[in-house]
Amino acid sequence: MQKEKYLNLLYFTILILVTPFGGFACSMYKITCAGKTMVGCNEDAWRTTSTIWFEKARNKSEYGAGFTGSRKVSGNRIAPQSGMNEAGLTFSRLASYFPKQPMKINKKIITDEAT
Repeated sequence: MQKEKYLNLLYFTILILVTPFGGFACSMYKITCAGKTMVGCNEDAWRTTSTIWFEKARNKSEYGAGFTGSRKVSGNRIAPQSGMNEAGLTFSRLASYFPKQPMKINKKIITDEAT
């Protein structure tokens, strides 16, 4: 009985591994062990221009932060994909919803979307 159970599990695992998946999903993890927390994320994208940058706190009541991103919005400005401040508050843009919309001819041009 035990051998049959393991064989079924093996067959199921092989089936899952050989099944093609068409999705490109970003992922994030959070692990807490012995009072310490680790987080991490990946950006499943074709970009090769990923950047890491840090911003200092402007005064003592604020926190500095580190960011990652790769989408340029203007000049030397990059929209953050993920980040963490000095207190450990973390965010990551794991998915974006882009509903189908009809083309608009007279759209207002966005010149600086990161402000």
